[in-house]
Amino acid sequence: MEISKEQIDDLNALIRIKIEEPDYTDAVEKAIRNLKNKVSVPGFRPGMVPVGMIKKMYGKAVLSDEVSKITVDQLYRYLTEHKIEFLGNPLPNTDKSQIDWDSQKEFEFYYDLGLSPLFDIAIPSQHTFNHYKISVDEGMLNKEIQSLQSRYGRSIQAEDVGEQDMIMGQVIELNDDLTEKEDGLNKPIYLIMDKISHPETRQAIIGKKAGEELIINPHMAFPDEMTLAVYMGIKQEEIPSLSTQCRFSIQSISHMQPADMNQEFFDRVLGEGMVQSEDEFRSKLSELIALDMQQESDAKLMNEIRNQVLQDTNFNLPDSFLKRWILVKNGEQGHYTPDNIDTEYESGKESIRWELIRDKYAMQNELKVESGELQNEARRRVRQRVAQMGYSLPEDKINELAERTLQNEEETDKIAKLILEVKVLESIRSQCKVNEESITYDNFVALNTPT
Repeated sequence: MEISKEQIDDLNALIRIKIEEPDYTDAVEKAIRNLKNKVSVPGFRPGMVPVGMIKKMYGKAVLSDEVSKITVDQLYRYLTEHKIEFLGNPLPNTDKSQIDWDSQKEFEFYYDLGLSPLFDIAIPSQHTFNHYKISVDEGMLNKEIQSLQSRYGRSIQAEDVGEQDMIMGQVIELNDDLTEKEDGLNKPIYLIMDKISHPETRQAIIGKKAGEELIINPHMAFPDEMTLAVYMGIKQEEIPSLSTQCRFSIQSISHMQPADMNQEFFDRVLGEGMVQSEDEFRSKLSELIALDMQQESDAKLMNEIRNQVLQDTNFNLPDSFLKRWILVKNGEQGHYTPDNIDTEYESGKESIRWELIRDKYAMQNELKVESGELQNEARRRVRQRVAQMGYSLPEDKINELAERTLQNEEETDKIAKLILEVKVLESIRSQCKVNEESITYDNFVALNTPT
């Protein structure tokens, strides 16, 4: 067996692997013997099929499989032993690898290799970044409390339609002369007033009572086609054929009554027994809002540091190889196609560059992710999802769900990369100049809104 590497350029190489008969004979013979005990051939008892017949029937397929296994195994062993850093996976060079399984005894395989670039990480130690400490004012706190009271409130039947109500009724599709359309839409639907964006339609519905009806134009009522399709209960492709006139008969009106400011409300929002009074509730909620907003500010700072490092650290990638590898990896069912690969690759290229920078920095500075950190982050994510759904769970249930999350290898890898990213950026931040500045949330939002 012979393996060699031809350096095409700084970012591309060609691996040649020559497989000779002694390299695969034993493996092929063993596979044939194993197959002899498994195949069923009319006229022969199980396990009694002659080896010669097995070879005639399956020999070429077995040879191909075993030689391919040996080749791939030796390829990765070679890359590991020679400490060759590469991107993606080696790809067969089909132009050079011309194989005739019927007649050849020796085989040569060629693999294209995209090499990891050599680069030095540029730390923006002389660049000054702004880090904003965001304050929570009474107006913002009151607005959040009102939102929570609405979310945790209860639905009651109302006499007439209000600005925030939900209505259940029957929608009937009409012809231009307002007669019922044959085979047209005729079904019960729910309408949420917040989702009706057309002012005239809103005003026509507000104040109506159960039992009343009105004519609406569904094409005008909603802000976009997706919302229209959802609330009318149809597919988006059916929208063009939907009439511009529909009769809507109101059957019931539901009004969300805000939750009272009491202990039950405090417990549902913050957890049982966390606070005992309205003052404590406001104080704790203010802290949580500030924490959430501060995370936004922290994320902005880290993103600016990341972008500066990317801008200052210059290196190229084996672009052609990576485009080909992405297409092979995703296959025919993937998001990437030969028609869009150039555009899609360019939009994601900086992410590839950042991953290389992040991993190299972590290795150079011995930054690692510990199992306890994975567990803590998994628990934090579970708590966040539960809170977003308006629930609270006991700690043992949180732990159970977190452990279940970490049993998913893909999810664990995603969490580990997130933790490593934070460690890397915090380490780089410690070497940069950071200007701390207090700011209101409205001003922070304005700062991040494109003009």
